[in-house]
Amino acid sequence: MIMRIIKQTEDYLCEYRTQLAYDLEEYESGRRTTGVLRNGLRYDDTQDRIDMLKRRLAKADQLIATYDQYKGA
Repeated sequence: MIMRIIKQTEDYLCEYRTQLAYDLEEYESGRRTTGVLRNGLRYDDTQDRIDMLKRRLAKADQLIATYDQYKGA
């Protein structure tokens, strides 16, 4: 049972990482942008979104690497 939970967690992390990588590529290529309203003016915060996605992608990679390290233990 525990191994099944661990495997499902690994599967989820891999799917999450794939989605993050896809979103990051969409923003970096310019196919997707993000605009927010700030003080009544439209502000493009695409670079902030790219930075956030890069941080999340790095954390997902760390989690997957940790999982792989302890998978056989």
